[in-house]
Amino acid sequence: MARVLISKASLADFGVPRQEITARQPMPTAEQIEQAVRQSDVALTPMQFATKIPLIERDEPGHQEKFSEYGQIPRDFKRQMGLEGVLAHGVAARDYPQLLESEPRNIPFLRDYYGRQTTLPEFDWSYKTEGPYYDEQGNILPGQVPPVDAIKVMGADDIAQLGDVTGFGLKPIPYGRVNRDWEEGVKTQKRFPVDNAGFVGAISEKDALANFAANVGREKGKGVVGIRGFGRPQDKAFARGAIGEGREGVYTEPIPPERLVGVMGSTPMSSSELERGGLKHIYSPKKDYGQQLQELVDEGEISPIDAMYSYIRHRAQNKHYPGDKETDQYYPHILDIGETDAGPITPARFLQRQVDKKYKGALPASWQQGVFGLENPLLTEEEKRNYIADINAKTTRSQPVDYFEEEELPVLYPKRAGVRYA
Repeated sequence: MARVLISKASLADFGVPRQEITARQPMPTAEQIEQAVRQSDVALTPMQFATKIPLIERDEPGHQEKFSEYGQIPRDFKRQMGLEGVLAHGVAARDYPQLLESEPRNIPFLRDYYGRQTTLPEFDWSYKTEGPYYDEQGNILPGQVPPVDAIKVMGADDIAQLGDVTGFGLKPIPYGRVNRDWEEGVKTQKRFPVDNAGFVGAISEKDALANFAANVGREKGKGVVGIRGFGRPQDKAFARGAIGEGREGVYTEPIPPERLVGVMGSTPMSSSELERGGLKHIYSPKKDYGQQLQELVDEGEISPIDAMYSYIRHRAQNKHYPGDKETDQYYPHILDIGETDAGPITPARFLQRQVDKKYKGALPASWQQGVFGLENPLLTEEEKRNYIADINAKTTRSQPVDYFEEEELPVLYPKRAGVRYA
């Protein structure tokens, strides 16, 4: 067989000039893009935008009317964030021209202007890590996911947009008329500063149902947003015990979407779930009467023997109500203990009143590691003065804040006022 000689020729052998091939530049990292944006005076980063741009323009005429347009505020926020993203894209492309070759929504850091990654804790109400959850200052430890311990009732159409964009989440409402009216009849000692605040409720059946008022019109479909680790220092929150409508709190700084549950469009939680008991699996633990007695015994407030008789009296009174059926059979009826040390004219009876008084105004046990009121180490002296001025400005039926000792102001100084958790 004849051999065939194969010649390896190039285009240059046929007179075609050789072209230089430019190597494709690698895409910059998210950190490099962010640095390019930060060094410019043209665009804000997503978190800078979320911090500096108010949810509602405070000086805008008719901002209350704008707020009444359901769903308009988050839509405006996302639209403005998208425009900021276009500017950021152009700014970063000056240093990294290769960015122009790709869709911004697919580029690390730039995609944060248009949307955000979500994680399991933002969908699963029951999900939590084992803890401990917080450091000594009350900040969430890296890698820890606290349980849901507060809720906010909101319009279903607003909930669908809360977690879509970086930096949105829950934002306080500046000069909300409903919030201000809500506080008008509250005594100074328990009043919230509400010029810039958002209300939340505690997680228990009684508190959740009692906190449906305010914020959402009757004609609007409602949903529920869960909050993980309410009362972090960054929330700049205030809290108070039940004064008629259940235990509640307010946040005066934004709570990021990473700590919210049920905020995505595909998973709004209907508020009717509360009425049907559908959220019982996430209700916060609550101290019963026996645990309250034991706490007071441990603190030396009452004697162990008085506590024992008081507990017997309490169980006898509640014998016919739902409880521990296995042990209730051993407790007598209230009419059968009249001549005993658990009877009506005994320390046991008066101890019940003492316990009720001690725990009146108690906050949820799940908020015990929270940082509330003016005891928050992040607050500046100016911020504290502004909060006090906010409360005093609405004080028409009672004395101003300066009239009271700190121990008489459980909302502003919960630890010094001896607020309990139950």
